[in-house]
Amino acid sequence: QLSWREYRSRLCKAETPYYMRRASLHTSIWAHEIPALERGCVLITKPKKRVRKGGEEGTVGNDQLVVLLLQHDPIHGSYGLILNKPTPCGIGDFTDKLPAFAESAIHFGGEGHHQLQGQEVNRELHAIHTCPWVANAEEVIEGVYLGADLRHADRLVSLGKVRARDFKFFYSATIWQPGELEAEMTSGRWLAAACHKDLISNASSAWEKPLWRTLLDLIGGKVA
Repeated sequence: QLSWREYRSRLCKAETPYYMRRASLHTSIWAHEIPALERGCVLITKPKKRVRKGGEEGTVGNDQLVVLLLQHDPIHGSYGLILNKPTPCGIGDFTDKLPAFAESAIHFGGEGHHQLQGQEVNRELHAIHTCPWVANAEEVIEGVYLGADLRHADRLVSLGKVRARDFKFFYSATIWQPGELEAEMTSGRWLAAACHKDLISNASSAWEKPLWRTLLDLIGGKVA
């Protein structure tokens, strides 16, 4: 049975001309632009046009960020995690209490220096994963969860009930004060998109191209 997100993606695909969606024709992985921000969507820095040598036009991006939006509220502001900024550090570099995750990379989630809801709750380790039975997990979209009791998760990995690679770890977060994200959307900094859960949960290295480019190619049209 299709989730509403999968069903919506099929409708969008059916309404998009063939020549604008070539990258998504032979894969079950999907992404499409959405008109309004929603929890669990991804924000993609919009590509910019430049003229290359010889007068040929190409598509480029500045920072080429992909951010998973976890909260968007006109009163309390918004926050998310940058999905495509892994660091050279792993969990084992900071603690020996989570041996099952010792080799798991830590991603840079964002600057995280603004106040959100009156407190700096974002200078901490965040976990995104695909395991609903891990304690303290909160569903973001179907099949993707935020938060975990990491010692419980570590035990489950040690017992072979879940895989360490099903978890992605992030230090800090990307924060917007009320109205800031809306202003950035209006200025054209971000493209909002819904996408297949694997594009969120899998390592960026799982894709043939960088995650930013993979998403743009799947969305197709003018942004590809």
